[in-house]
Amino acid sequence: MKRELGIARCGLACCLCSENEHCSGCNSGECPGKDWCENRNCSIENNYTHCYECKSECRKGLLSKIKPYGFTLFIKRYGEKALLDCLERNEKASVVYHREGIHGDYDDFNDVEKLIKFIKTGKNDINKTIINAVIKKAEALCPDSLALIGIYGSAATGEEHKKSDLDLLILINDKNGWVLADGFILDDIDVGYDIYCTSWDMLESDAQCNHAHLSKLFDSVIVYCKDKSSLKRLDEIRKEAAGLLASDRRYDKADFAYCEAKKKFAESILQNLYQRSEAAQALPFYL
Repeated sequence: MKRELGIARCGLACCLCSENEHCSGCNSGECPGKDWCENRNCSIENNYTHCYECKSECRKGLLSKIKPYGFTLFIKRYGEKALLDCLERNEKASVVYHREGIHGDYDDFNDVEKLIKFIKTGKNDINKTIINAVIKKAEALCPDSLALIGIYGSAATGEEHKKSDLDLLILINDKNGWVLADGFILDDIDVGYDIYCTSWDMLESDAQCNHAHLSKLFDSVIVYCKDKSSLKRLDEIRKEAAGLLASDRRYDKADFAYCEAKKKFAESILQNLYQRSEAAQALPFYL
């Protein structure tokens, strides 16, 4: 951490930025975004050194992003020195500011209050810890295999309870990525976790809507992405599935699923009757 570079006008941490090897910070005039940065230009026009000096609840420009907004709000409450102290401590505790491109551990939040709590403590909640463990495992064992990670289910909707598990879309590019699959129980909270992987072929098969379990495809909130091409491909698959569900083909899909369900139900009834018959025939043997 280059503490002397401090915090950018928008709230981003120049002191931790991956660009600071050849950039001396926001106010040096060397920042590659100096010409287009709305927050830099606005603060200069209004004679502010930083956005956190402004009294308005502004979310324009880079403040529309969770990290600079959270850092700015943190400084408004606790001061810039407090933020720098926390960032320095967190870096020593292996919290990553930039992992791939401009994305890191401080970006993995949808709730600014949870981000501020993370800045203060440097500790991820269980879900963040699991996601980071998957990413680190991929970096060590199959760096080209992990395309993206998404959260769906109660963790994404905010309906978690203390026994909730974590539903993840772990999208992999190749067969090497299957090593990321895992299963474990956290004894201290007595909750089991199953880490499943999904290939692109599997996701494209889901997009054909031959079953009703489409939450993973449609509802996943993406929390990690190796490159933007994966997001584009995911968006195309989602659009394909949405188009099918909006067409008359959905009736054929529903009819097929209903017929398959009736077959499975009938098979289970027959199996149950068969097992009862066998048990009845065997009963005299034990009497």
